[in-house]
Amino acid sequence: EEDMRRAILMKPSLIEDGFKPIECERRAGDAGFIDILGVDSMGRLVVVEIKRRNVTSEDVKQLVRYIEKIEEEFGRRPRALIVAPGVQRSAVRELEMYRVEFKALSPRRCMEILREGRGLERFLE
Repeated sequence: EEDMRRAILMKPSLIEDGFKPIECERRAGDAGFIDILGVDSMGRLVVVEIKRRNVTSEDVKQLVRYIEKIEEEFGRRPRALIVAPGVQRSAVRELEMYRVEFKALSPRRCMEILREGRGLERFLE
């Protein structure tokens, strides 16, 4: 998940055009730590949860707890987005029920982004 997060920070458009990360590993009260908190092109807060494996029902519920904490803090409900290679069939209902968005992204694609970035760094040195 760390490599996926680094790739997203390096290339935020992996989430969507206009996405801007604000914070990483942000504490969400006693619910845990948000992988990435950002803002979309419309200025809405976006809570991004990253998973290396397919999303489970528990992953969705975890993200919903983060969303509730951010809503308490900021007084408005942020968008909820899970980034992962896929979704387990059992989690599809929770995604819909809690209005959690899903973005497919593979760890392999993230490694390609990180490799490209390293190549660019060598060129710039």
